[in-house]
Amino acid sequence: MIVICYIKLWIGKELARKTMLKHFMNVESSISVLLEQCRYFHIPIGNLPQDASLFGSDVFYARHLQKQNFILWCSSTERPDLGGKEADDNRLLAESENVLAEVNKTDAYPSVCIELLIEGMAVTTVLQAQNLIEMEGTNASIAFDAGSVSSLADMMNGQGVTSNLGVYDESALCAGAFRVLRTMVASWVRDVVQYKNVFADNQIVNFYRWLRCPQSLLYEPAIKQILNNLMKKMFTQVIHEYQKLGAIVVYASYNRIILCTKRKSVEDAQAYAEYVNECIQGKEIFHGLQFELTACWEYLLWLDTANFGGIKVQNDKKVKLQM
Repeated sequence: MIVICYIKLWIGKELARKTMLKHFMNVESSISVLLEQCRYFHIPIGNLPQDASLFGSDVFYARHLQKQNFILWCSSTERPDLGGKEADDNRLLAESENVLAEVNKTDAYPSVCIELLIEGMAVTTVLQAQNLIEMEGTNASIAFDAGSVSSLADMMNGQGVTSNLGVYDESALCAGAFRVLRTMVASWVRDVVQYKNVFADNQIVNFYRWLRCPQSLLYEPAIKQILNNLMKKMFTQVIHEYQKLGAIVVYASYNRIILCTKRKSVEDAQAYAEYVNECIQGKEIFHGLQFELTACWEYLLWLDTANFGGIKVQNDKKVKLQM
């Protein structure tokens, strides 16, 4: 028993030694990457925390807000610092726990079904917020976020635009902050498109995680509520487009969709899926969405995400689909 303990201790020391040497040999490249990231964030490398993406989003958003004369609501709790008002109102925290949109159609599907991974739903929704509002028949000039922004001088003189709408709807008070959020996301997209900046791309990938994380310094449930409502509208439009093009939506969420193609052969189903997704991405409002084929079934029995079965197409049979 003592011998076994010594052997385990020796193996543990060897593993620790190899891990330490591996990190030591990679320290130069790791520091180089961190320096490049700090240059993009415009912060000292010593101020970069472990979760750099969340911290970077807080920094970028704070800078954009300050340029528009906003007072920052930084807080280490899940409630934003609103000067004490947040302690008396629990409505937003209750609303933030709402169930995300989902479509589920229980049935047996004898034709080929495909599963697609959807990326970029949150970012696309932020960038296309005005188009989503106008698609519902609401003019952008009278939408919830169309209120004029008062200058700092007007606010100090008591001449700023005031509204009692915020008494009943906290998200209306965050309309200006949401416009600033859209500007920040658009700047990231511009850095990716024009300069191929990998750190801007990383911020885009982690955007929705940052917006939903209560540990974020600028976490605001009202802004999250605005985006969730708009994402439901975007989600509804995507489902409508698939149905209009002849597909049956078996299951759909913000990041995953399963379609019944009504085709009998896998090749025809994949060609149909490529055509449908090209049609959807061709529209301006869906231009930022990315679709990736992840699975294909020749026959599918579907109850819900935890209870389904079928004849799945093997990877060597599946033709790679670029969308």
